[in-house]
Amino acid sequence: MEIVGHSRISLTLGTYSHVAPELSADAADRMGAALWGTGAPATDSDDDRKKEVEGD
Repeated sequence: MEIVGHSRISLTLGTYSHVAPELSADAADRMGAALWGTGAPATDSDDDRKKEVEGD
Protein backbone atom coordinates (compact mmCIF):
# COMPACT_ATOMS: atom_id res chain seq x y z
CA MET A 1 0.00 0.00 0.00
CA GLU A 2 2.72 2.47 0.97
CA ILE A 3 4.99 1.51 -1.92
CA VAL A 4 2.38 2.20 -4.61
CA GLY A 5 0.98 5.24 -2.81
CA HIS A 6 -2.52 4.02 -2.07
CA SER A 7 -4.32 5.70 0.80
CA ARG A 8 -6.36 2.61 1.71
CA ILE A 9 -5.48 -1.10 1.80
CA SER A 10 -8.83 -1.92 0.18
CA LEU A 11 -7.71 -0.12 -2.97
CA THR A 12 -4.43 -2.05 -3.08
CA LEU A 13 -6.11 -5.41 -2.48
CA GLY A 14 -8.85 -4.71 -5.00
CA THR A 15 -6.31 -3.73 -7.63
CA TYR A 16 -3.71 -6.47 -7.21
CA SER A 17 -5.30 -9.48 -5.48
CA HIS A 18 -6.78 -10.87 -8.71
CA VAL A 19 -3.42 -11.67 -10.31
CA ALA A 20 -3.37 -15.31 -11.42
CA PRO A 21 -0.68 -17.54 -9.86
CA GLU A 22 0.81 -18.22 -13.30
CA LEU A 23 1.27 -14.51 -13.92
CA SER A 24 2.90 -13.88 -10.57
CA ALA A 25 5.24 -16.87 -11.08
CA ASP A 26 6.18 -15.53 -14.52
CA ALA A 27 6.82 -12.08 -13.05
CA ALA A 28 9.04 -13.60 -10.36
CA ASP A 29 11.01 -15.53 -12.98
CA ARG A 30 11.50 -12.43 -15.09
CA MET A 31 12.61 -10.33 -12.13
CA GLY A 32 15.06 -13.04 -11.09
CA ALA A 33 16.50 -13.14 -14.59
CA ALA A 34 16.75 -9.35 -14.72
CA LEU A 35 18.38 -9.03 -11.31
CA TRP A 36 20.57 -12.12 -11.16
CA GLY A 37 20.78 -13.33 -14.74
CA THR A 38 19.44 -16.77 -13.91
CA GLY A 39 17.60 -18.91 -16.39
CA ALA A 40 16.13 -21.15 -13.71
CA PRO A 41 12.48 -20.52 -12.92
CA ALA A 42 11.59 -19.41 -9.42
CA THR A 43 8.71 -21.84 -9.37
CA ASP A 44 10.15 -25.34 -9.84
CA SER A 45 7.71 -28.21 -9.62
CA ASP A 46 7.68 -30.50 -6.59
CA ASP A 47 9.22 -33.27 -8.72
CA ASP A 48 12.17 -31.06 -9.65
CA ARG A 49 12.79 -30.19 -6.00
CA LYS A 50 12.74 -33.87 -4.99
CA LYS A 51 15.30 -34.68 -7.70
CA GLU A 52 17.63 -31.95 -6.42
CA VAL A 53 17.37 -33.23 -2.85
CA GLU A 54 17.86 -36.86 -3.88
CA GLY A 55 20.76 -35.97 -6.17
CA ASP A 56 19.21 -37.24 -9.41
